[in-house]
Amino acid sequence: SFENFNEDSKMLIHTMEVQEKTEQLFGLIKDTESGTRGYVITDDPDFLEPYIYPKANIGKEMTELKILTQNNPGLRTTLDTLDVLIKRKMEIQNFMIHLKQTGNFKFGHGDLLLDSKSVMDSIRILTSDLKREQNRIRIYRDLGVKEATRDSRIVSTIFSITVITIMVFSLVYIFCEVWNKKSVKSLLDSVLESSQSGIMSLKAMRNIE
Repeated sequence: SFENFNEDSKMLIHTMEVQEKTEQLFGLIKDTESGTRGYVITDDPDFLEPYIYPKANIGKEMTELKILTQNNPGLRTTLDTLDVLIKRKMEIQNFMIHLKQTGNFKFGHGDLLLDSKSVMDSIRILTSDLKREQNRIRIYRDLGVKEATRDSRIVSTIFSITVITIMVFSLVYIFCEVWNKKSVKSLLDSVLESSQSGIMSLKAMRNIE
């Protein structure tokens, strides 16, 4: 029971870690998009700060997420597709920044923006699917933890009752033994005291030679 509780708890924690990593990854992608859009609109390099840091950490977050889901083929397939879309998204944003820096953004930027939006929509859908699947797994594993907790409490209660019962019976048995010995001793004492003749106790001695 306790082993099941520990295992279910570990799996629930694992699911929560996957959810957290998924949220962090999607947050980084949104930051890169916001930074790119801000720079393209304002031509202010300060807007690239929210783009530079996420860009350097997206690969790391994706790798960690793949390691966490290596035993789930379905999620790994979704992550592989998501990885391709993220790389495509980063290529588009890098090219948009390059066009802006070289003064050529006005040429073909409409198609780039449409492409960027389409890829981002696909990323958002896949991320939502990941979150939905993880929520389903989390609910299932949370129920497992609750069931294991209930079983552990039942086992603990039965064990405690059993121990208490054994202790009570042991104490009763010891008390009865002591009482019986006292009764026998009292009986012998009364016999000795009430006897008119002396009582002798003899022991046979054999020649051991």
